Amino acid sequence: MEAPASAVAPVPAQEPEIELHVDLHQKKLSKAEWDYTEIPESKEEIDILNMIKKGFNDVNIKYNSTKSIIGVLKTSITEEIMVYLFNKYFKTKIEEICEEYDYEGFDCVEILGKNKNLKIKKIDEMRISNNNFDASNNKIYEYILLEIIDNLVEFYVDKKANWYYYYYTLHFMRKNEIENLNKYVVEFVDHVLKKYESNFNVKTFLKYSQRFVEKNEYLLKYQDCRLYEHQKQIFTKCKTLAPKLILYIAPTGTGKTLTPIGLSEPYNIPNPDKKVGGFITKKNRIIFVCAARHVGLALAKSAISAMKKIAFAFGCNSVSDIRLHYYAAKESTRDKNGRIRRVDNTVGDEVEIMISDIKSYIHAMLYMKAFNNVNDIITYFDEPTISLDYKDHDFHKLIKRNWVENQIPNIVLSSATLPHENEIQGTIMDFRARFIGADIISIVSHDCSKSIPIVNKDNKIEMLHFLFEDYTDAILSTEHCSKYKTLLRYFDLNEIVKFIMYVNEESLYTSARFSLQQYFADINDITMTNIKLYYLTLMKNIKPEKWSQVYNKMKDARVKLYDSNIYFTTADAYTLTDGPTIFLTNDVEKIAKFAIQNSKIPAEVIDDLMDAIEHNNGLSNKIDVLEKEIQNIEEEKEKMRGDGAKDGGTRKASSGSSNIVVDTREIREKQQMIDIIRSGVRRIALNDIFVPNKLEHLRRWTERDEYTNEFSCNLDENIVEKIMLLQIENHWKILLLMGIGAITNHTNVKYNEIIKELAQNQKLYLIIASSDYVYGTNYQFCHGYISKDLNNMTQEKTIQAMGRIGRNKLQQTYTVRFRDDELIRRIFVSSSNKPEVENMNKLFNSV
Repeated sequence: MEAPASAVAPVPAQEPEIELHVDLHQKKLSKAEWDYTEIPESKEEIDILNMIKKGFNDVNIKYNSTKSIIGVLKTSITEEIMVYLFNKYFKTKIEEICEEYDYEGFDCVEILGKNKNLKIKKIDEMRISNNNFDASNNKIYEYILLEIIDNLVEFYVDKKANWYYYYYTLHFMRKNEIENLNKYVVEFVDHVLKKYESNFNVKTFLKYSQRFVEKNEYLLKYQDCRLYEHQKQIFTKCKTLAPKLILYIAPTGTGKTLTPIGLSEPYNIPNPDKKVGGFITKKNRIIFVCAARHVGLALAKSAISAMKKIAFAFGCNSVSDIRLHYYAAKESTRDKNGRIRRVDNTVGDEVEIMISDIKSYIHAMLYMKAFNNVNDIITYFDEPTISLDYKDHDFHKLIKRNWVENQIPNIVLSSATLPHENEIQGTIMDFRARFIGADIISIVSHDCSKSIPIVNKDNKIEMLHFLFEDYTDAILSTEHCSKYKTLLRYFDLNEIVKFIMYVNEESLYTSARFSLQQYFADINDITMTNIKLYYLTLMKNIKPEKWSQVYNKMKDARVKLYDSNIYFTTADAYTLTDGPTIFLTNDVEKIAKFAIQNSKIPAEVIDDLMDAIEHNNGLSNKIDVLEKEIQNIEEEKEKMRGDGAKDGGTRKASSGSSNIVVDTREIREKQQMIDIIRSGVRRIALNDIFVPNKLEHLRRWTERDEYTNEFSCNLDENIVEKIMLLQIENHWKILLLMGIGAITNHTNVKYNEIIKELAQNQKLYLIIASSDYVYGTNYQFCHGYISKDLNNMTQEKTIQAMGRIGRNKLQQTYTVRFRDDELIRRIFVSSSNKPEVENMNKLFNSV
């Protein structure tokens, strides 16, 4: 089916000009960006994507990649094999534990009972024996459980608190979704849990909860993979047929951007024709709208790996600019080997997910309408508050136009800092007026499976009970945090525990029902989220006359996390651990110059570097000229091919073919000249003593001779050479040698692409970025600096900036380091200055 004329005609509305930083440019995809989307995701990531797809129709889905011994051996599942494997691999270990620690009450022979004499078939025994199975394999789940029990019993006998860690771990590991666990090992696990259950003291355990809960390596490594609660909710709500506006609020790094992959899955609903009965299959089509193109590209990369059929509407001036990925191509021209050579982009029947920038939304909408029932389309606005913190912005005209001309009755507004339902009544009333019978659905999530402490300018961790001397202010702040629970992830668990212990030991709460023994009635209640929620409960229920006592006690016991942290290229580099750091500022150039000045690189070293850089710059100019000449020749060739293709590609280009041969020879000669010039490039490197957190650097600044968890850059020579030959200012080249890059308004596209690739692969030590990138980066940072020149950021944008840190799946050491304490205080209090709310009511409105 070919798109009707109405779908391919240019939209008459005039396109506003866009003048923005690189990641927010509304332009067509480059070849490098297309190539990026084709890079396959890892097997682990593909497993998650497949779970999300299946999860749309089974929201309680969960899986665990760790295998039982049966899963490793791939044997049949019979009682005989279960007994045989227990006797052969686990019975001796269990008996050793029982004997060594005088563990009483469990007998291996007794639990086997009458099954102890069961025998397996000889062929099965031979198959197991020939499996080359490593009995010490620590990836087999039964062995992991026995290892935990071994430690648990040892520490319990020695009367050391670590037994709590292993008991808590065993309790939750027992619940994991592992297929075909050996039932007799499970009986031993249950016996151990029951035996020590009455000795588990909640108060003692909570003292060590940062180590036992937050940094529990077993639970982090072997946890089940399942949908987030917010994904379960949106998958359920999007199966209803009524028009809907979904306010989708969940913390950064919790899978919101991958949700459209699940939403595009087919599902069954009861046949509305009751005479026919049965079910009919429905399919949601998704238009994913993003201002930050990097987010759209990341979704495209994941969607392609998940075998989704996608299309792109980037920088479109008409529907004819929309491009299909090969998976979505229904009509195409193929070569003699069956490979697709040309896609017919006007046929979009197969498109499941359309990824669009803001400028191109109306074109994307008309295109998808041409092939689908409008009621089966969901428009998914990613980070709709981008630019709304400005009074005036070039995006505002586009956003207003998109809302006014929108014809899709199902809309998702997705952001960690989206205004709540009561704040955007103007938008909601307008939507209801346009789409009769529309449902307004709020999905609010507050996952806080990790802690990302806030560090103030004095290098101390900031918490609510440190900020407010007046108890009335403390309660108001606590109520604000209770409403916006995404802030829970920025509460440091260790500081929370100190507060909880002191208040409980002194009984400073208003009622005994707020004691930790009553709040945590069961081990299942002890999770990081619940501990932080208990902190908020306790904050609101301190005896008012005792608040000064609490405040002063906590302030007096406060210590610095670091002596200093701002000298990130020298003395304080060791504080940046586990992964890359982002430095957010409005003045990228200023921070870049500070980094070089503070690096303590001697003048003679700088001079040598500059000589080599200037030499390479001269070669770079020559290479640029030749590359442009090659580009011109290739464009001319493409034009000639295009002229031939207008007649169906059947006409022979008699004179043109000889020109192409000449052109090809000329290109080859110019490429040879480039290779010769490149051979003269001087290799540039910086001594490790000047590269943050290299071993020589650590020795100089910390007087240590070995690494702990300090993070440094990892750049290969090819990347360095590419950067050195780019037409960029020299100080960016010196910074790169130190492992520092910048995401800013660089005119050099190649530099931006290289830096983004390095950031994606965690090869850089630190990235300096402007505040406009708080929405547009989904790289994994472990630490972040919020510069003092950002003190005018709104509350919502500040939280978005903080959301750049701690996106990793692992629980590592994270910090958000503020250079202005007033900005921290502003996060934790209700604000009447909400330009995002005002602009949303104005722009997401037809009036």
